[in-house]
Amino acid sequence: GATSNLFIEEKGVLVTPPLSEGVLAGITRAKIIKIRNAREEPISERRLRSADAIYLTNSFFGMRKAFLKV
Repeated sequence: GATSNLFIEEKGVLVTPPLSEGVLAGITRAKIIKIRNAREEPISERRLRSADAIYLTNSFFGMRKAFLKV
C-alpha cells in the first residue's frame, strides 16, 4: 500500500485521514470522499484496530477491502 490511501468503515461510515497527516491527495481518494460522503478525521491505531472494515484505494485498482472483522 505504499501508493494507496486508507479508509476505515465505522457503522457504515467511511473515514480517511486528513491531508494534513501526510496522506496522498489522490484522485481516487477524492472521488470516494465525494461519492460516499466520507469523513476526514485522524485515525489512531486503536481506531484502526476496532474498525468494521479497512480499505486501501488507488487509481490502479480502485477500492479494495483489506480487512474485515469476523
